[in-house]
Amino acid sequence: MWWESVNSVYGRSRNPYDTRRITGGSSGGEGALISAAGSVIGIGSDIGGSIRMPAYFNGVFGLKPSPGVVPLDGHLPEPIGYRERMLRIGPMCRYAKDLKTMLQSPSATASACSESAPCVATPRTSKLCFRSLAARRQRLSSN
Repeated sequence: MWWESVNSVYGRSRNPYDTRRITGGSSGGEGALISAAGSVIGIGSDIGGSIRMPAYFNGVFGLKPSPGVVPLDGHLPEPIGYRERMLRIGPMCRYAKDLKTMLQSPSATASACSESAPCVATPRTSKLCFRSLAARRQRLSSN
């Protein structure tokens, strides 16, 4: 996990409460955006704190779910080896009550997914809108 979020297009992400401070981690830009009320919810991936640290640094809530709650289908790069055992995809939001809402929200089925709105399944819901790797493979193999 990186302690700061920097890219060559936008530069360094800055903490919305104090621009001298960092946003914390690879999902730091997402955490800063949610903290500044630029987005209501967000989704990140976490191996070593990439959801949890930006949530802490920016004063928002982030959750690294237990294994199997949110499948890793569609994550790029595809997790291989130890990464598959450690990686989790989880929600980030301004209010703790929204974490549960995001993990239990009703949403589209796999057939309703499009290239612009991918899907991720959870055990308690049919799909969250993120395209799954399995659906992409199935489309490619049927052509």
